[in-house]
Amino acid sequence: MISGGLSNYCGAQFQSSTEICQMSLILVHLSDIHFGQERANKLVEVHKDARERLLDDVRKFGADIAPKRISGVLVTGDIAYGGKPNEYEDAGQWLDRLTQIIGCSRSDVQVVPGNHDIDWDEISASVAYLLKEIEIHGEDKLDEFLNTTNDREILYRRFNSYERFADAYNCPLDKGGGGAGDRVVELAPGRRLRFTGLNSALTCAKVDTQGKLVLGERQRVLQRNSGEELVVLSHHPMSWMIDGEDANGYIRARARVLVTGHEHKPSARVEHVLDDADLLTIEAGATTPPGSDDEFTYAYNLLEFAWEEKEDALAVTVHSRCWSETRKEFVEDVARAESETGYYVLASPRYKEAPQVQVKQTATASETNEPPVIQQESSNGENGSDLMPAEYPDIILRFFKDLVPSERLRLLVEVGAVPENWNDKLSHGIEKALIDRAVQSGRAADIRAKLDELIAEKNKEG
Repeated sequence: MISGGLSNYCGAQFQSSTEICQMSLILVHLSDIHFGQERANKLVEVHKDARERLLDDVRKFGADIAPKRISGVLVTGDIAYGGKPNEYEDAGQWLDRLTQIIGCSRSDVQVVPGNHDIDWDEISASVAYLLKEIEIHGEDKLDEFLNTTNDREILYRRFNSYERFADAYNCPLDKGGGGAGDRVVELAPGRRLRFTGLNSALTCAKVDTQGKLVLGERQRVLQRNSGEELVVLSHHPMSWMIDGEDANGYIRARARVLVTGHEHKPSARVEHVLDDADLLTIEAGATTPPGSDDEFTYAYNLLEFAWEEKEDALAVTVHSRCWSETRKEFVEDVARAESETGYYVLASPRYKEAPQVQVKQTATASETNEPPVIQQESSNGENGSDLMPAEYPDIILRFFKDLVPSERLRLLVEVGAVPENWNDKLSHGIEKALIDRAVQSGRAADIRAKLDELIAEKNKEG
């Protein structure tokens, strides 16, 4: 899904400004994968088998809907179970296999954090105090802590392992109280779809209490752009937020789709929220549920997004998949969705604000199997494609996922990214800043060559 820096989603299929190709974007949607949980609940082989069968199911589903193309992966939180580095390493290896099956780049993954993506060992007495103050006093106290350097740093320290994992997929956390990264796809000229990630775990403690978390103003206030509809990704439903009512107000007014996880109860429903607007809420089941009882089952979705020309609207198809205890594999989940077909055409006011376009009904992207291209954006809303070359997502993923710290230091030194007389330790944040600066200054080719060299050395030694 998520190749950065390219904007021509249709590629050679554009015919003219009035005769254009029609897009279909298909994404695997996972939530609550909980890598590491199996060691806690003694279901190591059971969970491992279910994840293997999910890979089989994606492979089969991809063949069944050919020649359409699955473009990437969305993960709405709880990638890990205890927020530990080894859990993210296991998750990354499994996601590598999933993207290989799909046929997309390893970087074509968008993630947001959940409560289990916090390292509880980083919740010291001082952090627990800050979080309790936020729970009692709400957003004013959150803003006070975010405006104090030391308080802000210890609040975000809980996300250290998640941050290293997410940065590899170019899904950075905005450490000023903002979101978890945006990506944009153009379904047709003038008809864009923005995937906006929220950090709903920002104020989570060891126990996240419903109605006691805070999103904050910087996350609540969603973008509103003519010709652009929003898909909002959040681990927690808004009912878990102190400011959830305000957040819901922006979501209902400005988003067409809200995708959440956390509660492990899959569903899909549409509300007619305004005179000219609908909201589709997709609540995810757990890819790896917490136990072996009958309350929850293994589940995931395939989500298909398209522009519906006749209505000038966003169309979404939800393909729900769930575990069959009888067959011990994934099957169609026919009981979850409000619609029997899982197909929804959503009244889309932002599209109707934009100039009209006309589709040429030949040589569509689906028929030609052209891969979709999505622009990655940073969490502060700056368009990464304005600053970064198309190969940036692959560079950043290989840099953080395929190299150990000593190899990353060697690369940065040998491509001239480390300032002279540098004596300080290279933290993750400094590594990210240095590699970004090197890419922006035109050294992407040198970095790619050095990545190839270092990885080849590792493979030879291994």
